[in-house]
Amino acid sequence: MLSSISRMLHDKNSDEKITSEKSSDLEEKKDTFIGNSCILGLGRWAPSSLLHIADLEKKIEKKLGTKLNLKKMVGIENIHIVDKDTTLVSMGMEAINSAIEDTQKNIPTFKKSDIDLIIYCGVSRENLEPATAVFFHKELELNGATAFDITNACLGMIDAMFVVDSLIATGRYKNALLVSSEIGSHIGNMAFESIMAGEDIRKHFPAMTLGDGSVAMVISKAQPSTNGLLYFKYGIRETFGQYANLCIIKDIHTPMSIEANKLFDAALEKYPPMLIEVANKCKWVIKDIDMYIPHQASKRAIEEGAKKFGIRLKNIHFTIVDYGNMASVSLPFTLSQGLDEKIKQNGKLNGEKIILAGFGSGLGVGIIALEHIPNE
Repeated sequence: MLSSISRMLHDKNSDEKITSEKSSDLEEKKDTFIGNSCILGLGRWAPSSLLHIADLEKKIEKKLGTKLNLKKMVGIENIHIVDKDTTLVSMGMEAINSAIEDTQKNIPTFKKSDIDLIIYCGVSRENLEPATAVFFHKELELNGATAFDITNACLGMIDAMFVVDSLIATGRYKNALLVSSEIGSHIGNMAFESIMAGEDIRKHFPAMTLGDGSVAMVISKAQPSTNGLLYFKYGIRETFGQYANLCIIKDIHTPMSIEANKLFDAALEKYPPMLIEVANKCKWVIKDIDMYIPHQASKRAIEEGAKKFGIRLKNIHFTIVDYGNMASVSLPFTLSQGLDEKIKQNGKLNGEKIILAGFGSGLGVGIIALEHIPNE
C-alpha cells in the first residue's frame, strides 16, 4: 500500500514544474522534479564507549578454536555501546537537540514549538505500550503535536520519510520530527553468548555487528533558507514477503535468527532495477551520483554492488567500520556524517545528488533520492 501511494504521488508530480521558496520571493526551479518535502536539519549521537570486535573474536578463538574475521567479512572494527543507565529517550533527545540546532542554523525563524508531528522509528522500544514517540512528546512539551511510532526493522526511518512526505502534501502536518534510537549491542551480546555456548557461529555472527546510536531529522515543506535544502526528489519502497523468515527477532530475550547470505543475495537481486528506476525518474546518471548512502550491514557487499553499477567508491559513505550496523539509525546517521564531511571539505553543500539505499528484514527495500538545492 505504501509503495503504491508513494509511486502514484511522485509519478503524478514527475512531469510538472514545481516551484520552491528559495528566498523571500517564490522562484520557479525549472527542469527540477521535487517531492513534497525537504529535510531542514539532521542530528546524530553515539555513546563514547567503544567495543573492539577483535577482542570478542579473540575470546571466541581461545574458547572454541574458531577464527572469525568480521573486518574482512563485513568491514566492521568497532561498535559504540551505551551504559546501563542510558535510555532510548535520553539517546534520542541528544540527536533531537542537534537536529533542531542544525535546522535553526539554516532557518533562523524555526522554533521547537513549530513541530506538530513526532514519529519514533526504532526497533528498540522503551515499553511495549505506549508508543515510544509519546515520551519524546513529553520531554519536548509539544502540546498539540501528534506522536506515534513507525517501526519496520532497519527501514523505520525510510518508511517514516515516505509517510511524512505524503502527510505534508495533504497539509495535515507542517513540521515533522523523526527520531530513532537503537541499542543493538544487547542483541549482539546475546549472539556472542550463544556462540560461546557452542551454537552455530554462522547463525549468530551477524548480530555481533549491531551497535548503539540515535538520529533525528526535521522535515517540512520548502521554505526560505540560509544554506539551501535537501529535497525529497523521488522514492521507491517495496516488500518481498517471500523472504520474511530470513531474519527474525522473536522477543528481546531471544537471540536474532538470521540467514545473512540468503538475505544479502535477495536484497542484491531486488535492488538493481529499483535503483535504475529512481535514477531514470530523476534523470540522473548513476556514476554521477555525488553521495551514495547505503544501509550499513556489509561494507564488502556494498563495494561489490557499487562496482557493478559503476558507482564511484569515493562517493560511497560508510559508518559500519567504527559504528557497526545501527539498524534504523544507520542510514540517516551515515547521511548526517557524510553531509558534515562535505561541508568540511567544501565549506558548504552545493547541489549534491544523493541516494539513500535502505534494506530491512522482511525483506524490505527502500530507495530515496535527495537533492540539495542551494539558496542562490
